[in-house]
Amino acid sequence: MKKLLRLITFLTLVLALTIGPISFATANDTADDPPPADHLSLDFHIPPPPMPSTPTTEPELPEDGLFYTGRVMGLFEYPGARYPFSLISPQYVRVLEEYGDWLKIGTWIGPRWIYLNFTPPTNGLDNLMRRFPNTSVFFYNTETSFSYSWNGDRQFFGASISKAFYALYLYQRAERGEIDLNSYITFTQADRNAGSGIINRSYPVGTQFTIRRLLELNLYESDNVATNMLRRTFGLDGYRRFIAELGGNSGLVRYNVFNSQLTANEAGLLAQAIWEYIESDGRYSEEFRLALLNNQFPFMVSDYPVASKTGWTSPIAWHDMAFVYADSPYILIIMSARAGWTARDYRDFEEISMYFQEFNDRWF
Repeated sequence: MKKLLRLITFLTLVLALTIGPISFATANDTADDPPPADHLSLDFHIPPPPMPSTPTTEPELPEDGLFYTGRVMGLFEYPGARYPFSLISPQYVRVLEEYGDWLKIGTWIGPRWIYLNFTPPTNGLDNLMRRFPNTSVFFYNTETSFSYSWNGDRQFFGASISKAFYALYLYQRAERGEIDLNSYITFTQADRNAGSGIINRSYPVGTQFTIRRLLELNLYESDNVATNMLRRTFGLDGYRRFIAELGGNSGLVRYNVFNSQLTANEAGLLAQAIWEYIESDGRYSEEFRLALLNNQFPFMVSDYPVASKTGWTSPIAWHDMAFVYADSPYILIIMSARAGWTARDYRDFEEISMYFQEFNDRWF
């Protein structure tokens, strides 16, 4: 036992002489200070940030000297350093100095720098998506506004994803008092459609539905007849103007709504408007959110609750638009030109969606 203790003491001294002391000092230490920034491992390539320019105005530090990083960030030796030597998790840090978009903070190894415009590396996402031809992706973290897109401007047959955008249009009109969701619309022969949904196969022509019920079926059952009844009643002119006001391309809107053309980038833009509404205190926001949470045909998977709208038209469209309620929520849209419904299709969407979940969990 004594020999073992002597050996441990000897190794401890050697380690101390080799590494040297580690400083945990931060500026203006008080009992209320946050602990020095904790770190994460760094095991991948991150592109260097740009060299800082000389600030033209005196920087404004937070009043209490604290700053919340909000996400994983690189830790640098000095402003303009080519690569971070470590990472810090989302946390409050003590700000010691500001230089342009760079902050010097107290860390577990003394003062170091973070770059406010630091963005996560996406080379892993690129490598993933290269394996899936005829597929587009749009990712958006709702807390930081970080976005990523792959093949984002390719046009697809939009299928039923567009039904969610038409629903947003009608819910927002209802918010303004232009539509009474408890009023009725009658199912007519002209509304019939042999595609997805329950109205065509379960209800006779002449059945009346409230607008509220049609919106629900339009979303979680992806009911084509419900969409046709809504579109017949409220038309497309106002909807096209609505899409244009959101920054979308109204020229992609087609007669049946669900036969519109769509890109992942455009879907991402409109999905952000949906997220903003369903997370607001709007009168009908929760109805909309619950209908998306009740989607009967999800293609993506997640360890978190998912509100989503899927769309499919074999053999040219197999899409999913998901609002993922992770610790840091995100939007993920996968659009693909494939027939769908096979085990391979589900596996592909599972692999893509889980990779993006891991990416989001790691960085946000």
